[in-house]
Parts: sequence; structure tokens; C-alpha cells
Amino acid sequence: EVDEQGAVGRCFFDAPEIDGNVFIDNGSNLKPGDKVWCKVTDAD
Repeated sequence: EVDEQGAVGRCFFDAPEIDGNVFIDNGSNLKPGDKVWCKVTDAD
């Protein structure tokens, strides 16, 4: 999912029905299916 605030995705090894999402700030220029390098800075 991509909007003006950023993007929501997952790591390549995550299962969508089990694992959480990765929220990407400033990712509004991404398209579904893009692969990007991200640094995880927080988790809960």
C-alpha cells in the first residue's frame, strides 16, 4: 500500500497472514512490487 505519507510492505521472508508490516516513511514514490533497502528503527 502506498499513499502520500509513505508505504506499507513486508520483508521478503515475512508471511502476510502471520508477520507484521514494515512502514516506510517517505515512500510515496514507490509502486506495489518495488524492492527497496530499509533500515528498521523501531519495533513493537
